[in-house]
Amino acid sequence: MIKNNKGITILALVITVIILAMLVGVSLNSGYSVINNMRAGRMISDMVLVKAKVQTIYEQYEFNEEKGLIGTRIDKTMLPSLIQTEKESIKTALDDNTWFQWDTNTLISQGLDYKLLGEGEYFYVNYKYSEIIYSKGTIYEGQTYYSLTGLNNAYKNSQ
Repeated sequence: MIKNNKGITILALVITVIILAMLVGVSLNSGYSVINNMRAGRMISDMVLVKAKVQTIYEQYEFNEEKGLIGTRIDKTMLPSLIQTEKESIKTALDDNTWFQWDTNTLISQGLDYKLLGEGEYFYVNYKYSEIIYSKGTIYEGQTYYSLTGLNNAYKNSQ
């Protein structure tokens, strides 16, 4: 007797496609999470570099007042209003009115990579409290962080 063999059934094919779709979804989500973690880690590293330079400049300023602070002095009311979400974590620095805006030219003059900032982006620095704010913000775990303190705290708490 000849057996009628028509290959795999439609049901087996549908189940295989569903399982593959689930695997692709999980791997894409994991990849997206890894990319966001890497971006947050890189921004923390960039902001820490700026913070180290800010601390060095402030120490020189405190020691020798003839040397001024670097950047364009701004009033704290000019800080991005979006940082209100992190207001509690940087309250002391926000209460101080000694903020400076750093652009790509400031980064270059301080020997830092100008690529840390994109077009129209700034770092806002507070020398006294060594706080750094990034004008664009960094998305981490679904929330946008602007300050080094806020981003660093969120990053450490999730590890």
